[in-house]
Amino acid sequence: MMIGMFVVYRQLDFIKHRDVGYNKEQVVKIFMRAESQKQYQTLKSKLLPDSGILGITGTRARMPYFHFHSFMNRIEPLVLQLGPEALKHMLIRVRPGNIPATLNFIKETWADLFPAYPFEYKFLDEEFHRRYRNIERTGALLSAFTILAAVIACLGLFGLASFMVEQRTREIGIRKVLGSSAAKTLLDNGHWSLVICH
Repeated sequence: MMIGMFVVYRQLDFIKHRDVGYNKEQVVKIFMRAESQKQYQTLKSKLLPDSGILGITGTRARMPYFHFHSFMNRIEPLVLQLGPEALKHMLIRVRPGNIPATLNFIKETWADLFPAYPFEYKFLDEEFHRRYRNIERTGALLSAFTILAAVIACLGLFGLASFMVEQRTREIGIRKVLGSSAAKTLLDNGHWSLVICH
């Protein structure tokens, strides 16, 4: 059980600190729906002039292999299509420092262009951590059970030691009553025993 706990914690540490191939901090993920997909370029052109926005996805670029699924899956080939119908999300990198004001600007721009569609977004790093929350819960449960098992094992050992001391004390008492000397009793069977007499 201790080994299992150690393995889970190593895996969690690996996931948290592994380079995923892209910087997921300060990235807002907007969900694109119907009309907003068709007007991707319009939305992008209205957002980019804001000083709080560092960049928006949508340009063709060569990129290294990266994890776009869970770390439990191997890295697979990925084709990125830039047609309007394929744009399910818009990724906007925002400048740290005044993120709430930038978010308000993005919401207002969205509302002006697409009043019929709700503005839905997530932060990319939060979504990343949410994927591995179940693993973290499993690690916490495993830790709790491991500690509980260790406590039960210690209680068992303590009970066994107490039982053996009590048995040995009775045995010594009986032998002394039957006339055995203290030295003979203590050295009997080649074992040393510590007896505290009041």
